Amino acid sequence: MKRASFAAKLLYSRQEDTQFNSFDALYTHCLDKQRVSEVNWRLPIEVIPVCYQDKLQLKLTGSRAYELCDWSFGQVCQLAGLKKESLTLHRAPRSRA
Repeated sequence: MKRASFAAKLLYSRQEDTQFNSFDALYTHCLDKQRVSEVNWRLPIEVIPVCYQDKLQLKLTGSRAYELCDWSFGQVCQLAGLKKESLTLHRAPRSRA
């Protein structure tokens, strides 16, 4: 039963970055994101994957680490030849102290 409820949660839950009360709220959110967005073209060797609080981030040489939205995570998986769905089921191992 745990697997069924876990699967339903994966299928029907939405991440915080995809919840909006109205189309206007979504549109305003998109405009705000566009205003503060950056384009960071780098060579592949300058992009370093890091794990922070169980989330994959990409650190650019000489810069900070960037969080990935669902779309960008999918793009990274596609470039690596991996299925996004299989990776979202795995968790980073935790050390036991």
